[in-house]
Amino acid sequence: MWNYIKEKLNNKWMLIIVVIISISVFASINDSFSQFSNATVSQMLVNKTMKQKAQIKGQEIAKLGAIQKTSARGLEIEIVEMNPLEDGVEVYAKAWENGEQIGFGNGTIDIERFLVHNPPIMVWDGTYHEECDDFGCAQIKNFREDLKSAIVNHIARVIKSGIPNDYKHNSSKIVQGKRGSTTSTFTPDADPESTSVDGSIANTESPSCGSESWATVHDDTDGSAASDNSATGSFGHVRTQDCGSGDAFHIVRSVVLFDTSDIGDTDTIDSATLTIEGTAKIDGQPSAAYNVYTSTPASDTSVTTADFDQFGTTAQSDSSITTASWSTSGDNTWTLNATGEGNISLTGITKFAVREVNHDVADSSTGTCSGCTTNDRVQGYFADQAGTDSDPLLTVVHTPPILKVRKNNDQATTSNTTLNPDDELKLRLDNNKEYGIEGAVFASSTHQSS
Repeated sequence: MWNYIKEKLNNKWMLIIVVIISISVFASINDSFSQFSNATVSQMLVNKTMKQKAQIKGQEIAKLGAIQKTSARGLEIEIVEMNPLEDGVEVYAKAWENGEQIGFGNGTIDIERFLVHNPPIMVWDGTYHEECDDFGCAQIKNFREDLKSAIVNHIARVIKSGIPNDYKHNSSKIVQGKRGSTTSTFTPDADPESTSVDGSIANTESPSCGSESWATVHDDTDGSAASDNSATGSFGHVRTQDCGSGDAFHIVRSVVLFDTSDIGDTDTIDSATLTIEGTAKIDGQPSAAYNVYTSTPASDTSVTTADFDQFGTTAQSDSSITTASWSTSGDNTWTLNATGEGNISLTGITKFAVREVNHDVADSSTGTCSGCTTNDRVQGYFADQAGTDSDPLLTVVHTPPILKVRKNNDQATTSNTTLNPDDELKLRLDNNKEYGIEGAVFASSTHQSS
């Protein structure tokens, strides 16, 4: 009998131990799941590739769904729908300015479609920190994670700074529910880069002050310094400095590359802009101005001193930005001309640059300076600034191909009820591509009464 009781007790304690272990394991699993589910998106991005980061951000932003009318950058934005992309998020949005809705396109578009590649998840927290270099100091924004505010702010930035004014109209022609073309936004990769890069190359004379002419410094094949991992820096810079034994010259050119392969080679570009958010400037050359040019760095993912001579001289915008007009606390935008639009790659990497126009591009010396320095530069955020909503921004409005289908001959018949096959009206379309239909004609009676 005692052995029986002891056996039962042992089994009972075994059961209790198993239950305790089970509860402990369950609690451990539940705690791990809770920690994972409470992770910030920033934590989810640790040790991920650039493509994985963009995909995760797009997925998490899309989970927000529709967002009611929200104020950002002087606009009101309503997000109607969001869907994840492989490298970002698709956003359908409406916008209002000064209480009136914006009509996109020709003025009839109620809801514009945005494809945001590598979307932002950070917003400015209202504070700054100071960063300095040999040429001065700049107040740099501090950021915090806020997915909702980040995507709303990004759409507002694109509408305010990226979309040209001739694509934005008042509300008088809006067709309710009508959806527009596609506005795609691109930013360079931050370090470590995977497909694109931004950065700057400087050239200062060497080996001693006053030993090299403007022509030598300007025409050197290699620069003296390069950076592709700075949060801020010069996008263009020209300088003459009297250093006692002569004039020392200094030139900075910047590279801004974008992976625009998602546009696709069947689309037509309607407009495009390049936007740099400024942080500082030195206005020391009255004639200085800055514009967009092409670049051909040796690598799509790094900038080196050997790239100093890999810059074009044909302006990609019809309007330069003077130093006096350069914003140090907001966006500076160039609207690309037909040449600039033509240099946007529909299937690969778009390679632009920023240069000073009237001295660097024109190859015109900044002159001599006795006992002084004539210094001119514009500074802004590169992609290595925290978040992506202050990064260099390429905005491209594009439309899919329009299908124009017609018959060469009138094949209508009045004597039979059999429809003749018409190969010309068969639409043999590629898979996974978006097409627009300009119009359609549907035909007629197949029966003739006797």
